[in-house]
Amino acid sequence: MMDSERRPIDFNYIICSLFPYICHQKSMKKLISFLSIFSLLFLCNNCTDLPVKLVDAGKSNYQIVVSTEADSITRYAAQELQFYLQEATGCQLKIVTDAEPAIDYEIWIGRNSRELMDAWKMDIPEGEGFLTAISKPVVLIAGGGRKGTLYGVYDFLEKYLGCRMFNANDVDVPHHETVKLPATQTVSNPVFQYRETLFPIPIKSQKYADWHKLHNRSDIRREWGLFVHTYQTLIPAETYFAQHPEWFSEINGKRIKDGQLCLTNEEMRNELIQNLAKLMDEKPDAIYWSVSDNDNYNHCDCEACRKLDEQYGAASGSLLWFVNQVAAAFPEKIISTLGYQFSRKPPKNIKPAENVNIMLCSIECNRALPLAEDPNEEGFRKDVEGWTALTSNIFLWDYVVQFRNYFDPFPNLHVLQSNLKYFADQGIEMMFEQGSNMDISEFHELRTYLIAKLMWDPYQDPDAIIDDFLKGYYGDAAPFIRQYIDKMKDALLATSKKLNIYGYPIDAVESYLTPSLIKEYTKLFDQAEAAVSDNTRYADRVAFARMPLEFAILDLSTFEIDNDLSFFKADGNQKIARQDMLDKLDLFCNNCEKFDVKALAEWNVTPPAQFKENILNMIKKGAIKNLASEKNVELLTTCSPKYNSKGAAALTDGLFGFLDYRYHWLGFEGEDMEAIVDLGEVKEINYMSVNFLEVPLSWIFYPVRTTFYCSTDKISWKKVGELSNPSTENLPHYAIRNDEVNFSPVAARYVKVVANSMKTCPEWHRGYGLPCWIFADEIVVNDNR
Repeated sequence: MMDSERRPIDFNYIICSLFPYICHQKSMKKLISFLSIFSLLFLCNNCTDLPVKLVDAGKSNYQIVVSTEADSITRYAAQELQFYLQEATGCQLKIVTDAEPAIDYEIWIGRNSRELMDAWKMDIPEGEGFLTAISKPVVLIAGGGRKGTLYGVYDFLEKYLGCRMFNANDVDVPHHETVKLPATQTVSNPVFQYRETLFPIPIKSQKYADWHKLHNRSDIRREWGLFVHTYQTLIPAETYFAQHPEWFSEINGKRIKDGQLCLTNEEMRNELIQNLAKLMDEKPDAIYWSVSDNDNYNHCDCEACRKLDEQYGAASGSLLWFVNQVAAAFPEKIISTLGYQFSRKPPKNIKPAENVNIMLCSIECNRALPLAEDPNEEGFRKDVEGWTALTSNIFLWDYVVQFRNYFDPFPNLHVLQSNLKYFADQGIEMMFEQGSNMDISEFHELRTYLIAKLMWDPYQDPDAIIDDFLKGYYGDAAPFIRQYIDKMKDALLATSKKLNIYGYPIDAVESYLTPSLIKEYTKLFDQAEAAVSDNTRYADRVAFARMPLEFAILDLSTFEIDNDLSFFKADGNQKIARQDMLDKLDLFCNNCEKFDVKALAEWNVTPPAQFKENILNMIKKGAIKNLASEKNVELLTTCSPKYNSKGAAALTDGLFGFLDYRYHWLGFEGEDMEAIVDLGEVKEINYMSVNFLEVPLSWIFYPVRTTFYCSTDKISWKKVGELSNPSTENLPHYAIRNDEVNFSPVAARYVKVVANSMKTCPEWHRGYGLPCWIFADEIVVNDNR
């Protein structure tokens, strides 16, 4: 259904609706009732096109009416209307109950016992929608569900008083001497029955969530007993794996801890049902209970599970077969499961049970083009249409930020409306847009605002919503920020590049983050800052909006893109750190503290302090006069062709690997690294170092041991240092370790670095038993006396 349906009061419809009511009255009372209501309705009908003066020169004849039986939310809605009317006009309207005598002019909040109320009862939505009826002498705002009336009040304040709530702390309230309302009747219903966007503002501010008609984590806590990735809760490996490894995924003939469950194991299923029943007893009012995959790909490959998947044509087959049996044990509850990654493809010859909900996810999709139009997303569209053919009980989980780098510019605003419209057209009723959760991210205020409006009605004009936000939130800087947004979007669409939710600024260096475009963006933000320099409120907002651009400049400069995008300047044969770039790094980190930015990536894998430390370590190491720079490297072990950068030369090319393992790192899969550098001539040295990357989520671990050797002839080797450091048992963890040794001066022409890998992922890891990686970069050799 569209967002709203506007029409003048239908006089004949109302009379017909009232007729049965009137006929139930006693004869004399019936006539009086009919005549009084008829007169009032005749007046309303003939005043349909006349504006209603709610406030005139700071005064009002209206009072606010609530039912004596009104719930707390409806009473709160009346108080909110009273408060903001007074804020806007200086006029305080009295709040009364319907037990008190009526006066000529009233605003009714929610249903009440006034006689004329019967004329509108048929139009008040049953769900979370609301009716707004404006006609002399009555204004009615009434909704269904728990909060429909409150939503109607906030909609009224936005529409007729121009109030806006752009963030968690402020409501912008324009001043009005006079408030004139157009006579109208509007019914507004949400297109999506569940609407949540996972950003910090609606999570922290219930007022913001209600103002924008959003659900938030409080609704999840009330209605859901378990929410997503729950196998690890229902059958925890720490409790069961030692005694029952057969309950867990079999991968390549091995049962693993950090995987999924063996869904064909009847004993495990019975235990899971018992555990779930205990949790339900602890939270009896919860309706939804997730029985769903852990967040990894390790779907069980045992013979029985594989047979079911073959029978049903997809990995979701054994999952649905299993979940339907769990759902049968709890017919009064809704059991939710995932269509996610390996289970996204719908099965054949099996349907979800009536009380099974499918949480369908779009994690792999390109964000550069609308899902309905992108030729690369035909598979996703096929999966959506396949699931909707099986069930209408679908919770669509979409993704709207850049998770690997929350402050990486991410030009996806242009697809948000079209994607939501596509989901609505497919009949999806539950919509979840995953943002940066409790963390602050690029344009998170704008994204939250835009998505909230579109979740209620995805058929609106997104540009009008964006412009409304920019004007209200950034003041005179709005035109420049609008140009920044549009220029970046146009640059992306001018290429065929994809937009990935797990990317880096370097991915866009040939599309929307080219050096020339960065200069243009910088100029736009300079103009934006100048436009609001005399207004601290707007200036701070513009300074925060600029942070992603500054992050991109800093991150790209670790790649030494050009003379501008680099932390170094040349001084003869030596690199020297640029002070202006160090100042830029300090300003970015200071702004992180000022604006309470705690994390630069999902799971807090890159706090701002670590980001700064990584860059400073790179600068420190890059400024060392490296005797190994550009020298020939011989590998005695084989690097992987998947991530070999420049091959062996990457170890001495002067370009330091950062947190993206795809660039400047040399990868070894299931292998040690053994590298020899030829310094070209015998030199006296007393320092050697090499960097290693650790990203356990990507199966990348530090070496268990790093050993350094020197030689004059490449035959006899002298060990000059050895380091042994364990890896971290922490899956969402990104870090760079500099293994370095200082030693007494040694004459050497050749240096050798041996890094011993674990070879295979450890038992605690989801890739247990499979080859793991070490990533190395930049061997540094020096006489640092």
